[in-house]
Amino acid sequence: MFGYNKRESVSALLLSLERLNVKHLIMLRKINFYKRLLYSSDVFIHNMFCTFLCNNCDDGILFKSVFYRKSDAIHSVWSAFQDYVLC
Repeated sequence: MFGYNKRESVSALLLSLERLNVKHLIMLRKINFYKRLLYSSDVFIHNMFCTFLCNNCDDGILFKSVFYRKSDAIHSVWSAFQDYVLC
């Protein structure tokens, strides 16, 4: 219908439709969830999350975005998706 072969990626189409792929949607959901844990009023949850975050900071974008404002975190995910598509 759109001229794509079965083997071609549809990431460029998703980007043009302003939609994220599954990988980046999951990243965005993780950032939102982690931000809620970081700013939780429960001290135990906050401390456990900080310990988890320090020990599992494999993904640089995800780690840094937790400390950004929400709009900046969303923008960083979109930038990462755009870089993924264009590279």
